[in-house]
Amino acid sequence: MPPEHPTVSAEADPSRPSAVYVHIPFCARRCLYCDFNTYDDRAHEIPRYMEALVHQISTCPHAGTPVTTIYVGGGTPSLLPPRQLQRLFDTIRCTFRVDAQAEISVEVNPASADCECFATLRSCGVTRLSVGVQSLDDAVLRTLGRLHSASDARMALRLVQAIGFSSVSADIMFGIPGQTMDSLQATVSTLVTLGIPHISAYALSIEDDTPFARMLRDGRLTPVTEETAAEMYAFFVDYLSSQGYEHYEVSNFARPGHRCRHNLVYWRNKPYLGFGAGAASYVAGVRSVAVGDPRVFAERIFAGESVVASSESLSPAQSLAETVMLSLRMAEGVDLRALSLRYAAELVARLEECIPALEKRGLVRFEDRRIRLTRQGLFLADSVIAEIMAALY
Repeated sequence: MPPEHPTVSAEADPSRPSAVYVHIPFCARRCLYCDFNTYDDRAHEIPRYMEALVHQISTCPHAGTPVTTIYVGGGTPSLLPPRQLQRLFDTIRCTFRVDAQAEISVEVNPASADCECFATLRSCGVTRLSVGVQSLDDAVLRTLGRLHSASDARMALRLVQAIGFSSVSADIMFGIPGQTMDSLQATVSTLVTLGIPHISAYALSIEDDTPFARMLRDGRLTPVTEETAAEMYAFFVDYLSSQGYEHYEVSNFARPGHRCRHNLVYWRNKPYLGFGAGAASYVAGVRSVAVGDPRVFAERIFAGESVVASSESLSPAQSLAETVMLSLRMAEGVDLRALSLRYAAELVARLEECIPALEKRGLVRFEDRRIRLTRQGLFLADSVIAEIMAALY
């Protein structure tokens, strides 16, 4: 394994990207609710895609940049053969100055990850795993179209701990048709009992062009009510807080020292580099997104052509709006003093003007020049954020 660098400070130059995201757009089977950039039945394309991905990383114009977080997502990164995983991380370390204390996360699926996979990730220097549990109820997993069983998920969680991963996250979904409160409570309490230090709670969203959307139109799927979904979310907030988890972002709960540092880069609207099909980058105020199809991505890489499908240079007002939108999702909220150092006074003043009305309705607190969502605001986070966005534009 290429050596890591001594601890370096990317904060010395906040305009430089210190986070790297790598996208692996392959799955054994696409879940019924999934609208992510991922492809099933195309595992035969993995070798060529990985050649292209390694080339993209190794020829990055930001080579030598200090990196403090790396996140490999998908798709299902745990589908990659061990030698491909090793080569990927070797390439990243040879290209960037990876901090010796870097957080290195990989998403894994209980259906495709096994002891060999976890051991390989450990030997590659991965420090954190995000396990796509979704539920520990077999009936709920079948509804979602997941390939793994509840037993598979429990075994995967025990394996990662046995192999030595101390930082483990479990993704859980709620608001699923047929899911009961008892089922959800049993899932979450089991994760707490297992000692999983980070839990992400995501409400099911039925997106267009997914099997769930078609089932809904055909009357074959009955969505849960908003009241039921809100009750389930309230359970996450109250129960996990009582068990010593910090509710540090709308959908994320962590024991002390286990926040996802990579996602904090996104939520604080800091720059990052993205590699792979469909990956986004945000550098010097410009957000770009690569072509989504892995076959097209590889063709362009090998032809020496740009893989950028779209790019947008954010105006100061757009950048401020995105910073506020993302920061409000965190417990730390929006720091107006910090915003004043990054943005023009008139833009920050526009934000301040909408605070009193939201405070009066009990949706935000404004203390010590910081805006934070109240408990009521948490349950209405999307609408509160939309209202602020309208004021800023």
